[in-house]
Amino acid sequence: RTAIAQEIREIGEQLKQIANTRHGAKYIFAGSNVSVAPAQADGSWAGNDTLMSVEIATGVAVPYNLQASGFFAAPGEGLFDVMAALAVAMESGDSAGIQAGLSDIDRKLSEALTMQGSIGARINRMELQQNRLQNARTSLTELLANCEDADLAEVMMNLKTQEAVYQAALRAGAGIVTMSLADFLG
Repeated sequence: RTAIAQEIREIGEQLKQIANTRHGAKYIFAGSNVSVAPAQADGSWAGNDTLMSVEIATGVAVPYNLQASGFFAAPGEGLFDVMAALAVAMESGDSAGIQAGLSDIDRKLSEALTMQGSIGARINRMELQQNRLQNARTSLTELLANCEDADLAEVMMNLKTQEAVYQAALRAGAGIVTMSLADFLG
């Protein structure tokens, strides 16, 4: 029993490390307090439940984090306390406490799956919006090209007309220049 209780405590410590997971330099379960590890060494929770969001359309904001303090650190109900209580029940041989601990772990697993589903739905929504924005960008680029692009046939016709006028002006100029000084004096 003591070995199993010790293993449960070690799993609890691993869960604290998971709660302190970072993406880049930011702690992902810390709410808006991303620069401080949420699960402190003394067992306290330094994170907060402030949702951070990104505006994906005019007036439409989608939160991209979760309120994780209740999951990890709610007094008596958080995952850390559930694991600690299960370890104590295991050491003392309290079968009712063990059953309650296992039920609490099942409940926390269900909460984790619900949160995972919520994040999955948000990701799908953001990917859908990204696709819409990409399609809108492509359409607007095409519309802009249609408005700004020149009609090649018309441009070539204007070029040939201008070239003919230029050639005629050169021929006329060449006819004037070929006269000698004597022609002008006489």
